Amino acid sequence: MKLKRGSIHASHLFNNPYESHSNYRVACDLEGEFGELEDGPDQQEKIKELQAQADAHVAQHKQQILDALEVKKQALFEERRRRYEARELGEDPNIPF
Repeated sequence: MKLKRGSIHASHLFNNPYESHSNYRVACDLEGEFGELEDGPDQQEKIKELQAQADAHVAQHKQQILDALEVKKQALFEERRRRYEARELGEDPNIPF
């Protein structure tokens, strides 16, 4: 059987490492041209290549989300530390944690 076009889907669901009951789903759909490849090793290799591209894109996007969450966590931690120190030094007793 000759495939002229095909589509590949990859997705990953993962938990937010800093919050309970919070999940993220990353997904990717790729479409590719197979030309006139006959069913066989060349066609299977093209499908594997597209699947690897989709999986790599999903993994990269997941890592970008995790990196952004880490930056946000660090910023919140620093803000809380700053407020705690200001409160301890008596600069503003009304600063909430």
